[in-house]
Amino acid sequence: MIDKKIILVEFDSGPRQEAVRLALIAHNIHFHVVSGAQWVSQPWADDLVSPEPTVVVFEAGAPVPEFLTASLQLHKSSALVVADARSGAVRVAESLQIQVFSESLQAPDFIASVVEMIGRWHQVHKRDWGTDVLHAVAGANVVASSPAMNETLQLVEKVSQVDAGVFINGETGTGKELIARAIHYMSERCDDPFIPVNCGAFTDDLLLSELFGHEKGAFTGAEKSHTGLIERANGGTLFLDEIDTLSAKAQVVLLRYLQEQEYRPVGGDDLRSTDVRVIAASNADIDALVARNEFRQDLWFRIEILRVDLPPLRDRHCDIFLLSQFFLRQIADKYRREIKVLHADTVDWMERYAWPGNVRELENFLHRVFLMTDEDVLKVPAKGALTETPQPPVRSFQDAKNQCIRDFERDYLERVLRETGGNITLAARRAEKERRAFTRLMEKYDIRREQFLSKDSNTH
Repeated sequence: MIDKKIILVEFDSGPRQEAVRLALIAHNIHFHVVSGAQWVSQPWADDLVSPEPTVVVFEAGAPVPEFLTASLQLHKSSALVVADARSGAVRVAESLQIQVFSESLQAPDFIASVVEMIGRWHQVHKRDWGTDVLHAVAGANVVASSPAMNETLQLVEKVSQVDAGVFINGETGTGKELIARAIHYMSERCDDPFIPVNCGAFTDDLLLSELFGHEKGAFTGAEKSHTGLIERANGGTLFLDEIDTLSAKAQVVLLRYLQEQEYRPVGGDDLRSTDVRVIAASNADIDALVARNEFRQDLWFRIEILRVDLPPLRDRHCDIFLLSQFFLRQIADKYRREIKVLHADTVDWMERYAWPGNVRELENFLHRVFLMTDEDVLKVPAKGALTETPQPPVRSFQDAKNQCIRDFERDYLERVLRETGGNITLAARRAEKERRAFTRLMEKYDIRREQFLSKDSNTH
């Protein structure tokens, strides 16, 4: 439920206003439509002059009353002004250095853009976070606002700066290849190839041929030499997905390569060397496979130098609305159609559904619904769209409690540091903790004061 103040000020009394109203209703966004005469009403002034973030949407001819200007000035760091490009509100917002979205009302995607801006604004300010919810990671859009995914993205950034092997663990559909690409393109190897390989898609001999290449005549049908993917990835990154499907023979060959960075093509005698970073991924419990002697422990040690665990979608429910908006826009662009929006009732059950197929299942669902629904507002009954709604597994009481404590500590530290401009001494005093203990907490969550420093702050 979006409960911040959304004010539509004389917003195009024709069909455009109705379309915007419908889109906001579909997202369960509370809003008011106010005429020019109502602006002189004191209750409106009292309602706006408050510490809560506010969105104000103007049409071209709407005046900007003095008390509204004062209201925006009061909380300009969290306000959003959406206005027709011809509105005087644009000049007011720019003079106050307030975030402003301005575009002609005649633009074909104006309504969709307005709704998306308000949705993104809400996701940021409902938790008082100062970070973007659409992360531009390695040229790929990783949509996230949840604590679980933001913590993962911070780890991804750190891992990308270290040229060592990485293992990515995550359920099917959580985006393991997307994260592997992010690590590659944020690393020093970004100008060289990123080569993905699905180990489960090949037979044993074919996989070795694909990875290491083969010489002419190495086997029946090898009519010419073939360059392997490891050679093509030289200088870059080789991504091995479904690493748990490797046969015992393939595990031995891969281990030898990881130890020496040397290999022989199938049917060849000469040793070749390459400089490749290997990122592996799986949705399986590799430790359990090692315990059952189904996966080599020495190979596992070579692969799991660094590790990234991707949270399932059921642990990041607050990202579902953002992901849905992102996918719906992509789908609309692909088919050159107007963007569609989800009805509030649909969003409600989607955020409670467990999504066992994770982000891939969500994208597939939205793709199908977008194409099969004629209306601009997508209202889909839960039982009609998905046959059952499994609940996420319940963790132990202690695990759940520890996670809540971690989330609270991180959010509290970031908030108090933001409010004190990165002044650790002042932040520790406000938290009523010893400075040394406060610093240890910052180290625990890898929080750096530099990201909170105000322009005029001094070193403490």
